[in-house]
Amino acid sequence: MIYKPHPDVLVGNRRGGVPEEEALQWCDRIATDISMDRLLGAVDEVHTMTSLTGFEALLRGKQVACYGLPFYAGWGLTEDRLQCPRRGRKLSLEQLVAATLILYPTYVDPKSGQICSVEDFLSWLQQNKTDIQGPPLKTRVIRFFQNLRQGRT
Repeated sequence: MIYKPHPDVLVGNRRGGVPEEEALQWCDRIATDISMDRLLGAVDEVHTMTSLTGFEALLRGKQVACYGLPFYAGWGLTEDRLQCPRRGRKLSLEQLVAATLILYPTYVDPKSGQICSVEDFLSWLQQNKTDIQGPPLKTRVIRFFQNLRQGRT
């Protein structure tokens, strides 16, 4: 069994760190030197509280056990330790992905700042993928929304 601490815990942005000697009572190895992408390629199942890693594992066909209630738990795709009464129906992975990436989010055109469809946003990404420089897209999108919230664009 491998334990991978959350990156935010490792850099001090989130509480919840487990001392190494305590973690090693429950696992065989602590992984801090490997990307989650590579690690997911090497494991059969993932146990998590709320991490997005569980969703990524589902997308890769891995079994997922949830000890919290992330958005992807309670729909019949994960082994859930907690129950959420309002999530009573079963979803296929395709339905969960559609709800998560298409139906629920609001996409914003990075150029105009206006709400756009997911198709328009993906088209913008495709057209600009070679021109994108600077911080990672995730960082730029977060900054964009922070500026938008503060009235700066």
